Amino acid sequence: ATTNLRLLHDVGRDNLKIYFDTQNPQVMAGFNACDILEAVSEFICEVHIKDCVDKGDVSAIVSTGETNFSEIIALLLDKGYDGWMLFENDYVKMKAPKELDAPLKRMRHDLATIKEMVARYRG
Repeated sequence: ATTNLRLLHDVGRDNLKIYFDTQNPQVMAGFNACDILEAVSEFICEVHIKDCVDKGDVSAIVSTGETNFSEIIALLLDKGYDGWMLFENDYVKMKAPKELDAPLKRMRHDLATIKEMVARYRG
């Protein structure tokens, strides 16, 4: 968060924004994504939605993996985020329940999960 804020300050342009990933802070750097969101939420223009198992090696249905996905989405919504959310899971090679046996079923499930979370937190 500190580095992002420094960059935003040094550039000093209103159109410089952050693409935020729900998995990368934790998996790639060991950071708590919610701590970062607390500091930079007003600068986020797009969120990359994904979850994982095996320390990031395998995609997982959102909110079933190793990230604190539900907390991240709740915090984003609490902070007033209403921008783009892009699905970034690998829907072909992922850990999923047997009933979600095809990529399109997995993607639809993730979409339904996000819609339900948004409805619940905005409700």
